[in-house]
Amino acid sequence: MFWTLAGFGWCYLVIAVANRKEHIRESLLQGSLPANTHDTIFAVLAALLAISGVMLGLHVLRFLTKRGASKGNSGNLLFGALAAAALVYTPASVFEAGYGLLDENSRSLLQAAHTTVKDSVPGIDWAGAVMVASNGR
Repeated sequence: MFWTLAGFGWCYLVIAVANRKEHIRESLLQGSLPANTHDTIFAVLAALLAISGVMLGLHVLRFLTKRGASKGNSGNLLFGALAAAALVYTPASVFEAGYGLLDENSRSLLQAAHTTVKDSVPGIDWAGAVMVASNGR
């Protein structure tokens, strides 16, 4: 279970960094770091992406070539990474369609949870909230 969560977190972080390059650039420009430090930060992030790609490839090879217990935790890690990729790249319309498939009891349960959250966190306009993907798509 730990390696599944670790794979999920690792892959989600890598996808978020890869898809939000302009957001990171704008955030760095608003800060007080010198310009040469921005290049260093992007170099470190590029290294993170490259190393993560190599490590993911090694885990895929280990999972495909080893047998039984010698696979180690690669399968769990890859499952978590796959779940993160599926979550990030699932269109919002799929979530909306899934909500439409719920029965009346499930909808009322979600509505009750929504009302509880709305009442416990005042000052937020929940009517204007929309479902968006974390990568801005």
